[in-house]
Amino acid sequence: MKSFDAQYSGDNLQDYNMDNYSAGISFSARPLSWLSFELESQWQQVQMKSELADSKFNQLKHNANLIFPITRSLQFGINNAIYQSLETKENSWFTDFTASYTYKRIEFQLNVNNIFGKYTYEREFISSIERNYYRYTLRPREVLAKVSFAF
Repeated sequence: MKSFDAQYSGDNLQDYNMDNYSAGISFSARPLSWLSFELESQWQQVQMKSELADSKFNQLKHNANLIFPITRSLQFGINNAIYQSLETKENSWFTDFTASYTYKRIEFQLNVNNIFGKYTYEREFISSIERNYYRYTLRPREVLAKVSFAF
């Protein structure tokens, strides 16, 4: 995707263009009756060009999910998301857990998000004229219990 825009630098309006590229791959399999997995990876590059500066960053995002269908009614899952910056070599890993049990037309589900209690997500982007540092505060570990009814 390509976009054209402008921003002020002091009193001057500076034109720039932004290029976004991405590619991905996904794979899923159930090698055993009690195990299935889903893997997905995506590469993204964002590049900004102007008369004053150029900047570019590359990142990878991976999702790796393990599902354990113990019986027709009982299932456990571990969901992982991994973010990697190719310039700064920073990595962030997030993991969630889910368990579900179905009895007739009622489903009971337990989700534990942010198992490892990661509280921040940080990224740094460096260009020829600027340095951007982002720090996101995340929700703490949480537990959610759900009951669903089917009619």
